Amino acid sequence: MIAVEIFDSTTNELLAAAVRREVADALDISATISTTETVKSIASAFAISLHNRLLEAKSRKP
Repeated sequence: MIAVEIFDSTTNELLAAAVRREVADALDISATISTTETVKSIASAFAISLHNRLLEAKSRKP
């Protein structure tokens, strides 16, 4: 499970919060053997997804 909170750096206002349940890819052998590798794999995939969504949101015109 991953929890994320995004705050405005100027006002410290909470802008977004999310909790997601994730599992490692079954074909990622190292992630299925080690708990540490599972966490790294899930965190990496989540970070890439979050990065892409933030870029998409930033590029939208109001």
